[in-house]
Amino acid sequence: MKWIRLVIAAGIFLLFLLPGIELSTGDCEEKIVRYVALGDSIAGGYGLKDVQNDSYVALVQKKLESVCEGVYAWNFGENGLKSKELLERLTDSSNSHYEEYNDALKEADLVTVSIGSNDLMQYLSQSPDVEKLKKEGDALFSKACEEFQVTLPHLVEEIEKRAPKAEIVMNNIYNPCDDVSFTMEEVFGINIKGIARQYIGRLNNSYEEIKTLQVFANSGKIKGTPRIQIADVNAAFAGSRQVCVNRMISLRGIDPHPNKTGHARIAEEVIGDLEKDGFFERIK
Repeated sequence: MKWIRLVIAAGIFLLFLLPGIELSTGDCEEKIVRYVALGDSIAGGYGLKDVQNDSYVALVQKKLESVCEGVYAWNFGENGLKSKELLERLTDSSNSHYEEYNDALKEADLVTVSIGSNDLMQYLSQSPDVEKLKKEGDALFSKACEEFQVTLPHLVEEIEKRAPKAEIVMNNIYNPCDDVSFTMEEVFGINIKGIARQYIGRLNNSYEEIKTLQVFANSGKIKGTPRIQIADVNAAFAGSRQVCVNRMISLRGIDPHPNKTGHARIAEEVIGDLEKDGFFERIK
């Protein structure tokens, strides 16, 4: 058996002497897929009893783990985060979150984004001034929608720039007043259903504009597919016969975060869009 060991040793020695031959480490390592979730408390799973298993981010991660050998995931979901604040975290090097966001994004294979709800909810969620809302609500909400329309394209551009190889799925905004559990027309004497329909609709128009731009874009494509997908969470919630939100209305404000069923609906939309464009096949 000694001669067999000598032959093996000689063979290994020759590998190092022969020119033009490199030992690839890629075949020896498991494939790692990197997933980054950006956004507000919806991404963070606010209100769920078991965030680690029931949030839409966790459900998307589980789907990735069923396809890939290894998954690294970062969830930057933050309570109360507005679109401008997310943009600042990506672009302002003096921001305390700048480095961790950009480090995670540069190698990301998948990025999901939930943002925009707090651009409106900031006026309703924390001890709202009801009389001010009655007098100035339309102006406040209109301004929020106009600013979001300007901010969103910049946000998309910066995410694409910082995550150059990633597929990006952005969730549009569901209307909690469309939920089967919501039966009131007014809250605090304000026509909350009418306000929600009008202004959430305007925010979602901004997402539709992004979707339209992707159709005509010549760049930002991965193997012929748009890098940006818009998950239609709004339609998924509106069409559901199940309760999808943890509706809470009190003197302190309104808290319409998605419940476990709602997060499952969001995950279904995100995963469905990724399946349609072959993302899971590409990362195998």
